[in-house]
Amino acid sequence: MTRLQIATMLSSITGLPVAYRAFPIGDAPQPPYLIYFYEASDDVMADNQNYTNIENLVVELYTSPSRDFTMEDTLDALFKSNHITYIKTEEYIEAISMYRTTYEMEVVING
Repeated sequence: MTRLQIATMLSSITGLPVAYRAFPIGDAPQPPYLIYFYEASDDVMADNQNYTNIENLVVELYTSPSRDFTMEDTLDALFKSNHITYIKTEEYIEAISMYRTTYEMEVVING
């Protein structure tokens, strides 16, 4: 999967606004929306080379005033249908009165 395919998959399947790392200051949409970023890499290496690019992808779903379980189900199904295993956590951010559901996964990047 390419980085462009990941971004396209997130926006086209969910229909939500999507940004890499953050929306521009003052330009964040009303929730729900998605933020995604690559936290680190865990490449397959041998013979002094990186053979396979494996990125640790983080996708964050922001919702308010409550959790959006329907959208979480959509994201769960999206990752499962693409054979992407993930760990999901949730927290309430009191300072901004929003819920953040975080998906962490490893994806093989091709190109």
